Amino acid sequence: MAMIKEKLSNGMRININEVLLMYLDYFVQAFHSGKVCDIINDASNILTADKVMIGVTESLREIEFALVAHNIPKQLFVLLKPIPTTRFALAFQQ
Repeated sequence: MAMIKEKLSNGMRININEVLLMYLDYFVQAFHSGKVCDIINDASNILTADKVMIGVTESLREIEFALVAHNIPKQLFVLLKPIPTTRFALAFQQ
């Protein structure tokens, strides 16, 4: 995770696997801290389109995480459009 944050701080873009790892890390931390109700609302602020490689935003239309912990029922989270795009980027999508 530190490598990904270092890449971002150096102005480098991250790939789809690194994006998924960032979201997974966020979901696990939020789940452990008890901020379950804020997970979906805050998740769209993690990354922007200028932080990821070309094609990642278009490829990740939906992310699903199933979090399971001891003595807590399984929680399924579905994040639609996890990386916000600009109107300009949306104008060229097929």
